[in-house]
Amino acid sequence: VHILCLTIANNIIKGVPS
Repeated sequence: VHILCLTIANNIIKGVPS
């Protein structure tokens, strides 16, 4: 698992209001 993938995924999740 690449840290970059986790960072991008986390950024998208935080950027998208549920």
